Amino acid sequence: MSVPSIVMSATTDNQEQESEQDVDPHGPSIRAISHAQEREAATAVEAHNVAVWRDKNFVRHYAGTELQDAERKILQEYRDEFQGSVLELGCGGGRLTGHLIELGGHVHGIDLSPAMVQHCREHYPAGTFSVADLRNLSALQAQSVDVVVATNNVLDILDDDERRRVLREIRRVLTPGGLLWMSSHNRDFLPNLKGPGDIRGRNPMRTAGKLALLPWRMYNRRRLLPLQRFEPGYAIVNDDAHHFRLLHYYISPAAQASQLGEEGFTLLGCMCSDGREISSGDVVTDCVEMHYLARRPADG
Repeated sequence: MSVPSIVMSATTDNQEQESEQDVDPHGPSIRAISHAQEREAATAVEAHNVAVWRDKNFVRHYAGTELQDAERKILQEYRDEFQGSVLELGCGGGRLTGHLIELGGHVHGIDLSPAMVQHCREHYPAGTFSVADLRNLSALQAQSVDVVVATNNVLDILDDDERRRVLREIRRVLTPGGLLWMSSHNRDFLPNLKGPGDIRGRNPMRTAGKLALLPWRMYNRRRLLPLQRFEPGYAIVNDDAHHFRLLHYYISPAAQASQLGEEGFTLLGCMCSDGREISSGDVVTDCVEMHYLARRPADG
């Protein structure tokens, strides 16, 4: 199977010198993706979310190794495909990355956060990592990646038009028959979302922490509430992630299945984070994160 072969001529003035991590020991150089410029935000929602993820240090939140039941099932079911070239968008602290590497593939992770990338370089030397923007995959050659992983709802920091554009870019870089594994916030779960004042829980320490942060949580909600919106096919919602600091894209399984088809993918399956396999037309109100497996058609 192929390894991502990246060619890009444009570079920035503050380009870092090539490091050992910039060279994939299994194949051609992948260093150019780290030189691709960050894409300008298309909307206020996108600009806000990108700034939070780029500038804040969330390593401790995403540096574990625990898997969801759905992730265990998918890694097992598609283990042969993960032995090819794998591009992980928004690798974070490598929670999933280490498991992908164990399957024997050539894994390259990208993240906007330098702290995340540095953590992955230190803890997962068998992979390669770049500080890069998932919105700008122009450095990747067409049909050069066997699998694209976009879990942890990473595409949901984008607004609808940009999210669709990135899906089309993912399709471009996938080999014919290549696999997309993504997850997304489930719109059918929205009635269960808590507000910033809902701080009660079973863990007294966590409840006390939320109480101490209540003024900040309320402030985040007030400033981001005007950017919320609810469209026929999706919603942009200020949820409780990182104390209401972000706005996320929510979409139902039925709408996501339709959207993937519109962007040139063949849906293989949909699964709740707890491992339940569902039909794309099912209404599931007790699961906030849905996993989707889709394929670029072999003849497309």
